[in-house]
Amino acid sequence: MLVARAAFPGATLADLYDPLAMPPALAAAHAALDRAVDNIGLGFWEQQIQGAVSWYPWADKRMAVSGALTYGIPQKKEDFDLTPGQNLTFNWGISQYLPLNKTQTLLLEVGPAG
Repeated sequence: MLVARAAFPGATLADLYDPLAMPPALAAAHAALDRAVDNIGLGFWEQQIQGAVSWYPWADKRMAVSGALTYGIPQKKEDFDLTPGQNLTFNWGISQYLPLNKTQTLLLEVGPAG
């Protein structure tokens, strides 16, 4: 895109993107970019349903145990003979707040996740 624009050093963006007078080289560069962007993720789309919960073992909420389930339903891709299967994933995490000063106004949250 930038290379196509550089071929017109004296033109403003308004000049370059005038729908009636857009240079063919710039229009072709935009068309190529549109085709590339349309293929992100190989064109596969997925609907997701997700639920999450957190549990705090202590009343001051210094620690949290969290879990999330995600159910994915892939959509059929046009002109392609493969549809990935449905999937269910579980994500979890445990976090602990650690005070970095005596007044506990600066906290560090650490913990594993998977």
